[in-house]
Amino acid sequence: MRRIVLLCLMASFILGISSDVFSKAVVGGVIYKRNGAVIKTKKFTKTLEPSEAVSGDYKENNIKIKISDIKEVQLLTSDVAYTFDHSKLVKKSGDLVIIKRDGKQYTLKNAYFSTSHFGYEFFDEINNRVSENMVAFSEISRIIFGEDVGTAKKCPKDGRIFPSDYIYCPYDKTELISVKPE
Repeated sequence: MRRIVLLCLMASFILGISSDVFSKAVVGGVIYKRNGAVIKTKKFTKTLEPSEAVSGDYKENNIKIKISDIKEVQLLTSDVAYTFDHSKLVKKSGDLVIIKRDGKQYTLKNAYFSTSHFGYEFFDEINNRVSENMVAFSEISRIIFGEDVGTAKKCPKDGRIFPSDYIYCPYDKTELISVKPE
């Protein structure tokens, strides 16, 4: 009888740990840079790991949102340079929009990540291996998390970048063209 109870406890412990580990996995996504470049990655590294959090002021309260709960991050006000002061986005940079996996959207003021850079993995064709690249948050306009996020689309008139599910530019109604990821 003891063996059965011990075996059941061990099985539930192992299943509990594995489900916790797999539920927090962030596989990768697409990085939209301010210069129009689109980078698709299978894995984010450094500060975009699942255990990290984004902090900021929401409705006059300071909140933290785990990276594993986030579907999309948008750094607004593309004409303003994002600068960092102890990893915080300076007020003049505008707002940070967080869209969680459950669909809830938060616009954070004074938002910050743990550092001003993050990493992503890419396949280095020259050396025939997976390498890591670093990018500054100041270079980013949007990050979308997910395994299959498709390719980005670009407005031919003004060069704005949109997710793959957009067909027409919401500003001037022209048909969007596909952008090849780096």
